[in-house]
Formats: sequence, C-alpha cells, structure tokens
Amino acid sequence: MNVALQPAKRSQPRAPGAWMESPGIVAFKTLVMAGATFLYLLPIATPSGLVAGLLGAGLAYPVASALDAGRLRLTAGLVGMGTLGAASLWLSGWVLESTGIWSGVGIGATIGLSDALFFGLAVFALIGAVRLLVLRVRTFAFVEAMLVIGSVVWVFAGHQNRTISEPRWFADWILERGWDPTEILTGVGVVVAAMSLLMLIRRARPLKVLLSYALIALLGGVLLSLYDDVVIEQDVSSNGLGLTKQEQEESKEQGQGQGQGQGQGQGQAGGDGEGSQGPPGDDPYKDSYGGGEPSPVALVVMRDDYDDSIQGPVLYFRQQVLSRYAEGRLQPTVDTSDGGLDGDVLSQFPRDEPLVAARSQEREHHLEFPTTMHLLVDHPQPVALTHAERLTLAKNPNPRMFVANYHVDSLRLGLPYDRLVGRDTVDPSWPEATRRHYLGHPDDPRYGALADIILRDLDPRFFDDDMMTALMLKRYLEKNGFYTLKETHKDSSDPTASFLFGSLRGYCVHFAHAAAFLLRSQGIAARVALGYAVQTHKRSGGSSLLIMSSDAHAWPEIYVAGVGWVTFDIYPEASDQPPRPPVDRNLESMLGEIARDDTTGGKSADPDAAFVMPWRSIALTLLSLLAAALALAYAIKFARRLQTSAGREGILAFRAALDRLADIGIRRRFGESRERFAQRLAPLAPSLKPLTAAHLQVALGGAADRDAHAEVARLSRSVIREYKDNTRLWKRTLGALNPIGWWFTR
Repeated sequence: MNVALQPAKRSQPRAPGAWMESPGIVAFKTLVMAGATFLYLLPIATPSGLVAGLLGAGLAYPVASALDAGRLRLTAGLVGMGTLGAASLWLSGWVLESTGIWSGVGIGATIGLSDALFFGLAVFALIGAVRLLVLRVRTFAFVEAMLVIGSVVWVFAGHQNRTISEPRWFADWILERGWDPTEILTGVGVVVAAMSLLMLIRRARPLKVLLSYALIALLGGVLLSLYDDVVIEQDVSSNGLGLTKQEQEESKEQGQGQGQGQGQGQGQAGGDGEGSQGPPGDDPYKDSYGGGEPSPVALVVMRDDYDDSIQGPVLYFRQQVLSRYAEGRLQPTVDTSDGGLDGDVLSQFPRDEPLVAARSQEREHHLEFPTTMHLLVDHPQPVALTHAERLTLAKNPNPRMFVANYHVDSLRLGLPYDRLVGRDTVDPSWPEATRRHYLGHPDDPRYGALADIILRDLDPRFFDDDMMTALMLKRYLEKNGFYTLKETHKDSSDPTASFLFGSLRGYCVHFAHAAAFLLRSQGIAARVALGYAVQTHKRSGGSSLLIMSSDAHAWPEIYVAGVGWVTFDIYPEASDQPPRPPVDRNLESMLGEIARDDTTGGKSADPDAAFVMPWRSIALTLLSLLAAALALAYAIKFARRLQTSAGREGILAFRAALDRLADIGIRRRFGESRERFAQRLAPLAPSLKPLTAAHLQVALGGAADRDAHAEVARLSRSVIREYKDNTRLWKRTLGALNPIGWWFTR
C-alpha cells in the first residue's frame, strides 16, 4: 500500500478544552511555578510583593483553565492579560505618587502596597498568558519549562566564576554545614531540569511521575559520584596577558604563539602583553585589553606576617619574564634549564620533588616570605610571589575548586630604593653573552636620544649613577604618560615606539616595554615580568589574599649588582580608568578557610574541627520520614477498609471494593466513566456492573434508603469475593502490601 508523504503539520491552536490536563499534573505545575516565582522575586521584591506574586502565580493556573473551558478566544485572553500587566505598572506608580491618600499608613506600608499590586498582577498576567498559550498551542509548553529553569539561573547567577559566597543567604547556610556549594548547586540543577520536564507533561499517572523522578534522582546521584573530583572549569581572561592556559592555547590556534612548551608563553598574545614569538608582521595586540567581570584566579595563603611599611603597598606575583630581544620585541628566554639566563624564574609546577630556582638574589638584603598558592584557574606556569626560590607540592584541600596547590618560599626586598643608589646595574661577573642578552634593544636612535633629553635634568652629582638614571626615566613615564585601555597601538609595526614617541597613551604593557628599552639604552639591565599585581589595602585583614583576573599586570625589573632583580613598576599619574571594584572580603576569607581544609569556609563554630557530610544523620532522617509516611499510608488504608458510618455504609463499602482493585493497579483511566470501567472489568468482577448501578442510585437519590445501602454493601462483598477468586495469591499479596493504592481510587 502506497502512502503519500505529507509535510509535518505545525502546532496550531486547538479548540478550548481539547488538551485538558489531569488535576494532579495541574497541581504539580502550580507548585513548581510558584517555586520559580519565589526564586525570581526573592532578590527584588518586598515581603508583600513576594506574597502577592506567589498568590498571582497560584491563581493564574485555575483562572486560565476556567477561561479555556469557557471557550474564550485566545486573542482576547492574551489582550486581557497584557492589559492587566500594563495596569499593574500604572497602579503601583499611582500608589507611590498619591502620597496624600496613603499618608496615614506610612511610607513602608505604601511601598509594600505598591509592590503587592505590581508583582501580584504582573505575575498573574504573565503566567496566565503563558498558560492560555500552552492550553491552546502545545508547543508553548517549552516556555513554562524555560521559566522554571530561568528562575534558578536568575538566583544563582551571582555564584558564577567561583564566587561561592553568593548568593549570601544560600552560601552561608550551605557552608555552615560543611557542604560544597558547587556540589549542592549541581544537585539543584539536576532537580530543576527534572522539574522543567514536568512542565511538558499533560496526562500521566502521579505514581509514574514520582517513579520517573526517583529514577532521575538516582541517575543524577550516580553521575555526581563519578565526577566527585572533577574541577568545573571557567573561562577567565587575564586582561589579555596570556597568563592562563586557555588563553595560550587560543593564541596558538591563531598562530600568534610559538613559545617553548607550556612554560614559554607569549607576552604579546593579547592586548596587555608584548613578546609574542609569532612570525614577523603578526599583530601582537588584540582589539581590546580584555573584558568581562573580574574573576578569582588564585588564592594566596600567607604563612608569615606581612608589613606594608617595609614591603610596599603592592604584592607582585610573577609568572614569566620577557628578556630576550629578537625580531623587534622582547620574548621569553628559549632555555632556562641550566640555571643561567632567567633561571631564577621557575617555569614548571612541582611534583614529587621540590623545585629550586637559580640563585639571583642576595639574601642579606631580602626578607623571607613563605606563601601557599591555590590556583583556581589552570595556568601554564606557576604563579609565585617574587622572588620565588623554592616550590613544593602542597595537598589539595578541595579538588573541585583548586587546580594546583604548592608552597612557595620567596624573598622580598628589604631595602628602600634610596639604599640602592650608587650600585651598578650590570653584574661585573656576567659573561658578554649575558650582558648582550639583558641590554639588547631596538637600534632605533630615538630611544637613546629621548633618554639623553630626560637625563638633562639629573643632578650632576648622580650623572654616572645607574639607579638615579633609572629613577629619572621612571619618573618621566609616570609624569607624562596617560594610562588608558583605549589606545592599543595595534596598527603599528612597533607598538612600543608608537607609544613612547607618539601620544604616550597606553596601558601597562606599553609602559613596561618603554621603560625596559629606555633603561637598556643607558646600559641598565632590564626585563619585563608578567603576572599579577595585588594592592595590599584590598586585603580583608586575614592571612588570605584573593587574586582576581583584573590584577593581571606587566612591569619592568632591573638588575642591581649585589642585590639581584628589583621590581621597578611604573605608576602613571594620569588615567581614565575607574577604580577597580573591591574584592569580596567574605569570599576571600571563605576561600582562605577552605584552603586550610576547613570545609565550612570558617562558618562552623569550631573552624579547627573536621566537619564531614552527616550522611548517617541524613539517612536516618530520611528513613524516619519514610517510615512515618508508610505508617500514615497504611493507617489510612486500613481505616478506609474498616470505616463505617450510619447513612453511608453502602458508599464506604463501594469505596473499599474499589480500593482492593486499585491495590493491584486496576483503576479507572483518565476520562473513563464508571459504567465503562465496570464493563471493562466484567471478566474479573461481574458483580461490579450491578454494583455501579446500585451505587449510582444511592448517590443520586437513595442516600437515606437503608435497603439500597444494604444492596450496595452486599454487591461490594460479591466484588471482593470475585476479586479473590480471579486474582492470583502473589498479586493479592502485593496489593495488600501496597500502601498507597487507595490514593488512586476514583
């Protein structure tokens, strides 16, 4: 037989009531949508607005069903709901503006009334319109599902980028119990996904729905257990410096980076780096400096006291250095394995054995400063407080949160800059190759000429002093430069020259490279460091320090004979950039406690006590609730079997007979009449048909007729005998053990 293929029909509006939903499904959907409304309104509504919104969500379902059953045209219903939504905005505004009318109730009550009118009517109109669409056009059921999913996204959006302290009310409650907010949120996501599927169901048995969700919960739990130690990655831009592993991989895909291994990144991979090893002519700058909200990238736990007055207002966490001049730019040193050029910068993560850097700093002029680094984002090279001498593998307190953990033994300069005056900036013991390496610069004569002009104002007493020369060049860039992210100089073949001999407008990479070339033109050994610069005044007062992606920075370093490499950052006096947002102190402190292996994030009464998930207590509680629910279900079951009442004995006997059938899964289908049900069960219980007729007589007019009730009771006993005779023992036994069969009796 040939069947002509026809194109699939699009969903069209159906007749009112054509897609009626079972009462149980409607009740489920109402509860789920009320929960979604609660999540939407919780951060933005007053208590009165929240209550009104919940009432609006609850009323929208029955009202929409009534309008649909009343054969209201879909267009008229949508127009009415839209008008009501617009009226909610007007009414709330009118209440706020009519201060004279509401002056007697107070400002707080007036705002509450305005909120209640707006959210109550607006929620009712929105959900009512969606319900009308769903009842007429089945395709719109996905809108209900998206509203449920969107409610959780709305509330927990602040938790993204490892901001585990948000939302505060949720995170604190979770952490106080020693649980992982990320794990709990994952579970919430699974539950919400399951709930959203409910919004697509029209007719289904409640028991089937419950069993389906139980299976989903079981599968979700299995998946969570399989991925117990998997880190949830996040996309983080370290202001274009190419500090994260993701940025370096993206740069390699674009042909901009050909550094050695993972450890040799490219400083010019993005808008704030300069040192790409790509072929000549590659654009070393992107169109922007970076973007997005600042995200946590690392946590530092200080294992010693920090004194700002001695060690400065900024902590520099170095990741790599650019010192080799080639192809018109500074690039990473090709090989540091022999401990020679840039051997003081460790480029590998520690494993079983500690990593020790080549000695470059004189310890007598430095202070020891130990820290522990916990990286929240994967980096190709270790981030460490300058100057790191030793890296040792540390225990990972939370594998879901931290991607790398290691102890760092660092040295920090203990001398002020004025104590460095009079010292050479090239070590006399350096071989010629090393001197050329750290003094290489463009052959553009303008660098030397500009430096000579700047140094004209130098005090003649310090004419030959390298340190005073360096300070004069630094001061020139700070006083005349303008810090901005809007000037990239990306169209120039030499961005540093375009910046220095042009507008002097740029960002840290321009200042760092301009300083390095000016210093080298005067015979001062210099290089550019890439990493993060964190202002110490942002600390929460504890021993933890949170490094954000917005702290990514490039700065120059100079070498001072007898001391070592010295951070020589440039601080432009003029800028068009707004102040950076403050670090979330609660998040910083919380992550610090988690790094110390306190799973409660410092929220427990005893932070030193090991807090574990109380699975035993949870299991006992769930078992107790289950036992209580079963006991109640059995009590109701047997009460329905034994219940008698004067004037209703026939009706109760009829219900008891139906309960027996429901126990083994025999019940009326949705929309099936009692007469059709009795006819369908004639082979199993022939007496059910006359019983149904007798019950109908009692229910409609013979409620006071004792003989009619007796007849119903007699026929009910006959149905029960036939049920026992025609049903196998094992099936009757399972039916007797079924605690909720009576729930499905209709």
